Amino acid sequence: MKRNRSVGMPRMLSPIGAASALVVALGFSVTPSLGQTPKMSMGIPAIPPVFVGVQEMVAEKQGFFAKYGIDVKVRNFANGSEASRAVVAGNIDASLSPTPLVINQISNAGIGLVGIYGTEKPDYYLASTDPNANCKSVVGQPVGVDTPGGALSIALKNMLAGCGISINQVQQVALSANVPTAVAAGQLKYAVLHLDGIMAVQDQTGKSVKIITDYQAAKPVYHNMVVVAMRKTLAAKRDQYVRLVAALISAERYMRDPANRSTVAKIATATGRSEKEAALALEKYIDMGFWPHDSNGITKANIEAVARDQVKAGNIRPGKIVAPYDRVVDLTIFPEALALVNKNR
Repeated sequence: MKRNRSVGMPRMLSPIGAASALVVALGFSVTPSLGQTPKMSMGIPAIPPVFVGVQEMVAEKQGFFAKYGIDVKVRNFANGSEASRAVVAGNIDASLSPTPLVINQISNAGIGLVGIYGTEKPDYYLASTDPNANCKSVVGQPVGVDTPGGALSIALKNMLAGCGISINQVQQVALSANVPTAVAAGQLKYAVLHLDGIMAVQDQTGKSVKIITDYQAAKPVYHNMVVVAMRKTLAAKRDQYVRLVAALISAERYMRDPANRSTVAKIATATGRSEKEAALALEKYIDMGFWPHDSNGITKANIEAVARDQVKAGNIRPGKIVAPYDRVVDLTIFPEALALVNKNR
């Protein structure tokens, strides 16, 4: 027997159909061969994630990836190096990884990684709970870092050099991700902290943290992190990467709006910060232009500054030539992504 539909009752869409209808309504197209939203995965560094990954988390949690017709799973890796290796292995589509590491991978091993977006400003600070601390007072003192040779340790070496001090003149204390906790507990007076770590220490102790120097003072032109993909994957899924970057652009705009700060701070608690600490840090990060605003974040001068630094540090192997700028980055993705964002406000 034939069943009759009730007059005026709307036809219910399946979840896939509903998602497809939304994508079409926004002016995008789904993958024709599958009829489904394309799936991607992106790695961000640290467990819990460091604050730079908040942009990716906002893009996922606030539906910006979905808005641009892709289904992106943001995954946490122990560090940016593991994330980039996962890209090389084909386990994920993109990662947010340290720029020096990416340049070394391309230069030393000829790996087909390429940057399509980035953050230029490192947020490393040599800080102390001693209000009278200065460059000279740190000599001979224990200083909290992640691990000798790690990101905080390398930052410490460069910041100390700006003070005319060798890293051998201090005692590095390896604390992994627990540096702010140790400082707040009074176990250390000196440490290398990220900006959100400073906010956490101040909130937990009720006391100001003295910034002795920062990474930008030591290296005014530098580069922090880069979103990378494999060149062959980028060529095969180019449209998806345009949409991924469009979502990141939109996430940055969303984060920049003071009306959204509370929502973003809640998402940022995934970093291990309290909502209050995250909100304080977010305001500071926005003010310093930590995430690029309507720009690709991969300026030539900044990338080349890192390359020169890697050569000087001996991190490019003998007989290898440092990868040139146009080998490290692809500048064609961002303009299309920005146009897509502006078209679909």
